[in-house]
Amino acid sequence: MAIGRKFDYPPLLPPGRHFVDLMSVKKMFLDTQKNTNERRNAYYRFEVLVQALMEAAINCEIWLNGSFLTEKPDPSDTDVTVILEKDVASSLSQTQRDIIDRIEQGRFLENLDSFVFVRLLRDDEGFGDDFVDPAYTWGEQYGCQNDQQYLKGYVVLRLGENHVGLRICS
Repeated sequence: MAIGRKFDYPPLLPPGRHFVDLMSVKKMFLDTQKNTNERRNAYYRFEVLVQALMEAAINCEIWLNGSFLTEKPDPSDTDVTVILEKDVASSLSQTQRDIIDRIEQGRFLENLDSFVFVRLLRDDEGFGDDFVDPAYTWGEQYGCQNDQQYLKGYVVLRLGENHVGLRICS
């Protein structure tokens, strides 16, 4: 283990992005694992976030990462990143914006480490040769254990898409 990095429990997913629905998250990471209070609470925090985004009709991706996706029996927090497309982010209502702001500021729920990124299009101002998509950067970080010795998987939940991956527009 590298000095200054926390211990990593074995991951429950093979490397890469795993596109799933909420019930699959519950089955894979709560129902089939040692069901401790901490693990249940970690799942329920994630579920509350997903439900809030769904009720507000915010089309986005939610990336789930951290000790909840490992064999750690008592994960103390839930790590999520909400990815918004630029057109979605720019057309949020005030109610939707309030939810996103609370998530971005880490005030949505206690023990929910949350981040928000807006994905730019190639023709957007600010997208140049030196632009690095924050979602790509987070994807690289999420796909590697803390000790940077092993690759691991993470969950991607898509809200507001049909079964072939096309975003549903209102």
